[in-house]
Amino acid sequence: MPAIDLEALQRFGFTHHAVTPAAALPDSLWLGSRRDHGSVVALAAAGPQFWRGVDHNAAHPVDEHAKRCTQAALPTAHLWYPGDCPLILQRLMQHVGWSGLPGPFGMGLHPQYGSWIAVRAVAWMPEATAAATTASPLSPQPVNSPCTHCPAPCLDACPAQALSADTAPDLHACAQHRCTEASSCAEQCLARNACPVGVEYRYDAAQTAHHYRYALPSIRAWLIGHD
Repeated sequence: MPAIDLEALQRFGFTHHAVTPAAALPDSLWLGSRRDHGSVVALAAAGPQFWRGVDHNAAHPVDEHAKRCTQAALPTAHLWYPGDCPLILQRLMQHVGWSGLPGPFGMGLHPQYGSWIAVRAVAWMPEATAAATTASPLSPQPVNSPCTHCPAPCLDACPAQALSADTAPDLHACAQHRCTEASSCAEQCLARNACPVGVEYRYDAAQTAHHYRYALPSIRAWLIGHD
């Protein structure tokens, strides 16, 4: 049974890993056909350390770094993500304990890291992995929502007034504001920044700007279809 190089994962900037038999994942996590053999390995990064290791001159710096590092730490694995992953990443994060239910600004929150944790790679191994890899300090823990007793400063921080404590975000209002000229949310989310959970793990400004700029073309296309 192949082991996972945990020291390499930490060196590359991954802070969390989870290993689970593919057959143990519920149907609600799968897009289309599921795999019922082998193991699924999910890798996440909390905080800015992962970004600080990427090649900022690469066309897709985060994805290329994730691919390169995952292949080095898991040489026998088949990389699913970055790529056409057959699993719904947000649900996978909830399943392994890296995220709770979405808060007012629409992102699942971890009680320690807040919204500053993300899945960076998912791989499939046709064989079982060494049992010891699931018993490390990186293994997931159950998540309770940190929003329960929070005064929700994110609500007032949203310039689009797209948030409510009781309902899902108004995606149209959010998207419209993000796509306006000189938008204050083109390269960040002010509501997300106002969240008091996990502030010490907040991404570097350059990383935040990269992710938000990268999403803008898709948001503009979505708006065209919903106006």
